[in-house]
Amino acid sequence: MSKRVLSKKAITVLSAFLLFYIFYSVINPIVPFDTDDWYYMGYFRYPVPLWGDWNPTRILPEILMPNVSILAAYTLYPITGDYIGSMVIMYAMVMALFLTVLCVQLYEYLISLNSDKRISFILTVLWVLIHFTLLIKSDKGNVWLFGSITAACYFYYTIPAIMNEAIVLYLIRKRNDEKTSVISRVVLVILGYFGVFSNLFPAIILVAYAGVDVLYGFSKGLKQKAYSFYLILLFLISIIFEIFGGRAAGFNTIDLAGTITELTKNVFSYNKLILSSALVLLILPLLSNKNKAVRESENAESIWIMLAAIPVTLFLILVCAKTGAWYIGRADVHLVLVFYPLLSVFCLVTIRLKKDFADSKKVFAVLALAMLLNLIPLTSYNENFYKPSNTIAINPEICKRVGEDIVSQIVEAENQGLKQVDLHVPKFETEDNWPIVKYAGGPQSRFSYTLWRHGLIEDGISINLILDEEKNKEFGIG
Repeated sequence: MSKRVLSKKAITVLSAFLLFYIFYSVINPIVPFDTDDWYYMGYFRYPVPLWGDWNPTRILPEILMPNVSILAAYTLYPITGDYIGSMVIMYAMVMALFLTVLCVQLYEYLISLNSDKRISFILTVLWVLIHFTLLIKSDKGNVWLFGSITAACYFYYTIPAIMNEAIVLYLIRKRNDEKTSVISRVVLVILGYFGVFSNLFPAIILVAYAGVDVLYGFSKGLKQKAYSFYLILLFLISIIFEIFGGRAAGFNTIDLAGTITELTKNVFSYNKLILSSALVLLILPLLSNKNKAVRESENAESIWIMLAAIPVTLFLILVCAKTGAWYIGRADVHLVLVFYPLLSVFCLVTIRLKKDFADSKKVFAVLALAMLLNLIPLTSYNENFYKPSNTIAINPEICKRVGEDIVSQIVEAENQGLKQVDLHVPKFETEDNWPIVKYAGGPQSRFSYTLWRHGLIEDGISINLILDEEKNKEFGIG
């Protein structure tokens, strides 16, 4: 491969990273705001399942979020002098990195099905667009599949899902490759461990692939299936630990009917133009002049992929029925739900468009139409088009100002040598004052502990939380 090609690919990858970074740092910044965000910014746990813990196997997010937060505090904050802003920059970089890796893996997978780089590139861009447009319902307050409801939830739901999707794309592409290096296998073992021990919702992405591989034979022979058995074993361990975990003990009912109703309502609320764009893509296989036997042979991979959607859907319904039917309506849960159906469509389309078919004007006309249908909902874009990534949907800049005010009050108190501080925070119309809850204070306050771990204060400081309506006026919180 020439240096020119390598350079072009590097520029494309870097451009994708920068676009994602700009979105998550400027357009819709991920700002730590609520008590859970503060708690997990400084959280510490061992990277093994913990029997009886609140979430015994939620390892990946509970290691990733605090460590990238600490990295931001020790590397970016000394440069910028902006503590919350440093977190925003770091979180945007992490999201951009994971999404860029996903795009690269999808592109490489599509290339493996069809050697035409133009079609693979267009379909990769279309894949990303669909994730930003499928849930659009109006000209404001929209959510998107690569989004979440809080900074912590990005690490607990969205990022693990993106990582597991990238792993599956790699596995499908390399499933018959017997020359995989030892290093690659070790990396896969590690990624599989953290992918399953992340969160039950995104973990099913990996396990569904493994189940289909074992039952229907993506790969051949037990040796090739060893990794799939490994993933299934990890998942069974995870289920056992979670059943006896602290959080599961709080769920005593199962709302199966309500969950199915909620799921149906949400699926039927998908943007019709975007659904149409997927149907438009299915026109492409009809343009192929291959005989029926060849077409049926090429359909096999798409069918295997679609089969994986069955355990994913069933599992999500069961988990949400136990934890709360409302979960099934979350964008970061639908990210998991749509992965295999969407991938099946893209696989079917791509595999039919071999290189000798790629120059057809009809093919690019259909691709252009699918792209146009995804761009139409974005024509009404404005500053309120997407919902802010916090549970009360207030302006991210306000969230940032509240966070900086909390930091300044605590740091100033410690500089004065105080062992206790009255921390004034906005008052919210909830029983526990969520998103900044009353129990966040005390000698072991989540705020002071995180700031201590991040090196902003030297000693712990007890916090007396004061719900102050003057802070609401100061920050313009109604």
